[in-house]
Amino acid sequence: MPHVVVPESSVGYPSGAFVDQGGPGAPPPPAGPVALNVAPGGGVNLNDPFFRRVEAERGLPSGILSAMAEKESGGNALKVNPDPRSSASGLFQITAPTARGWGLSSADRFDPVKSTIATANTLAQRAQQVGIVRAVGMHYGGPDTPFTQTVGASGLSPAQYASDVVQRADKYSGAPAQGATVAFPSAAFVDTGPPAGPGRPPPVPPPITIAPPAAAAPPALAVPAPAPVWPGTPHDPATGMPIAGRTQEYQGGRTETYRAPELGSFDQQMMARYLGIKDPSLINDPQKITDYFAWKQALDDRADIHKEDIARIYAPTSESERAAVTRLDQIKHTVDHIAQTYTPEQIDYYVGLLQYPAHIIQQHLGAPWADQFAQFRKDIAPIAPGTFDADAKNNILTGSELGTLAPLALNPRDPAAQFKANLQGLSDNVRRAEAFRGYVRTLRPDQISDPTVLEHFNDEYDRQLNQQRLDMMQGGSAPPPAAAAPPPPPPPVQAAPPPAPAPPRSRAWAPTSTWVVQ
Repeated sequence: MPHVVVPESSVGYPSGAFVDQGGPGAPPPPAGPVALNVAPGGGVNLNDPFFRRVEAERGLPSGILSAMAEKESGGNALKVNPDPRSSASGLFQITAPTARGWGLSSADRFDPVKSTIATANTLAQRAQQVGIVRAVGMHYGGPDTPFTQTVGASGLSPAQYASDVVQRADKYSGAPAQGATVAFPSAAFVDTGPPAGPGRPPPVPPPITIAPPAAAAPPALAVPAPAPVWPGTPHDPATGMPIAGRTQEYQGGRTETYRAPELGSFDQQMMARYLGIKDPSLINDPQKITDYFAWKQALDDRADIHKEDIARIYAPTSESERAAVTRLDQIKHTVDHIAQTYTPEQIDYYVGLLQYPAHIIQQHLGAPWADQFAQFRKDIAPIAPGTFDADAKNNILTGSELGTLAPLALNPRDPAAQFKANLQGLSDNVRRAEAFRGYVRTLRPDQISDPTVLEHFNDEYDRQLNQQRLDMMQGGSAPPPAAAAPPPPPPPVQAAPPPAPAPPRSRAWAPTSTWVVQ
């Protein structure tokens, strides 16, 4: 089933080196057809020169169309999406509405030549506006989907999809189009070397710390009313010591010894005295018993709360927490180092789907700036895509942290604009992750699951971040925010008993019928 395509006019864009540096540009592809052979079952040879020809005509990175076809259909031009809710079909899994928008019929989606040309045209047009990486992501998520938002049943975001496609493109890029030259850096661009380094590095934004909102006080338990008269214990007038008992002598030599009842610990004695309980066995009012146990429970609960708060505040950091904080700090330090060490012009020179591999070859050939380029590769290594795969495998970072950081990993094969945008995104997101971990450590367990407490963090963080950026735009650097005060301790469950005048000391020891006679 051979297909023949007649070359069309270029709708892509040339390398910036060809336009700005004055070097010799890539020669235009020669006129003439390029055939594409398709197996009876729909299988397409993704290394066919046809794909390199179409890419070269539109200024697309070599191998990108084959990588997309492999990702979408495994190279099968007749594949139909098994999901009945989707109309995606063909080599590039084009839906029916998209086909109409691209000027294709439903049957054209199964034609590998027409679908490849339509996909390439759209990809080149989008690449001019947003860069090749985001353009590839749009093929998966559509033009309106946020770049890092998960889409569909695959669980991928456009950023993750694009990253996978760009990596797959490497194995196809070595097959050039027949009779055509794929874009390459000009001699002027190669020989010039990287631009000079920065003079005064930009300031590193200070960390942001946020105090949690004050928690609402729990309802206080009612404190029982004090007794009108507080019972006391007789004291010896000579020594001032409490009298624990007394022996009464009668005529005829008979004696009776009276001993004060046991009232328990010091705290229990104070509570009994406050409630007017002189002897528990004499209580004839059930409310006094209820008040005693309710008050004791409230005091025990408050003591337990204080104990847990102290244990939480002073608890040692876990091994997993230390590993996560160390990794986040490494990411932040790497981002700051790159921002302070390399100018935007140097990044433009070092990165790119074509430039980066070419520089690696030149580095091995002993280019004068080989050491500088080797240092650049070493500096970006801690935040390359593979490092975040290791973080996920070893459970170093949380799922939310990986979701905001991993899609922004620095891939030197990305276009320079995408590379620099990812660098800024990593800077913002790693600082947010560190601030959130510090924020959570100050929360009580009941606050961690409270949506309003989490919303407070997002609102306050965004406010401080915007203020920092405003200050820097006005020519100054934002001062480090004051350290967040620890969350206030939970209010006491119950107020302390009001002070009361000491009861008058008993002047006479009056034995009662409840004392034990010995």
